[in-house]
Amino acid sequence: MATGRLFLWSATLGEWVSCPPDEITWLDRRMLSGNEDLTLHRAPRCAGLRYVHHRWELFSRDTTYRVYLAPEEAGTPLSAAAVERTACHVLPVAPVRYEALPVILAEGSWLLSVGRWVVRLRLELAAQPPAEP
Repeated sequence: MATGRLFLWSATLGEWVSCPPDEITWLDRRMLSGNEDLTLHRAPRCAGLRYVHHRWELFSRDTTYRVYLAPEEAGTPLSAAAVERTACHVLPVAPVRYEALPVILAEGSWLLSVGRWVVRLRLELAAQPPAEP
C-alpha cells in the first residue's frame, strides 16, 4: 500500500510544512487565522486532517462552517469564494457530538476553505516498490 506525505502551506513561515501522520492536524482558529477570527472553533471542534488506514482524510466536527475542498489549478484565486465555486467535496456542518463523513484525499494540490479562510494542501504519494516475482 502506498503511503503519502501531506503538506500545508504556512503563510507565516512562507514554506510547505509536513503534517505528521501520527497526529491530527487541526484546522482550528490558530492555524487558519492566527487566533484573529473568534468565530472559528478550537480543536477538537473544528475540521482536521488525519492519516488513517494508509491514507489521508479530511474530516470535520465544525458545527458552524461547511468545509470546501477544491483542486488547486493555475490561476485559481486564493479566496474562499473561489474555493466554494470550484469545490469537488463539501463537508456539511457537523451535528453536535458527531463529525461529517470524511473525504479521502487524492494525490495532488488542493485548496481548502473554512469560513473566509483558505489553506493550500499538497499530497505526494510515495512510489511503490516493484512487486517481487
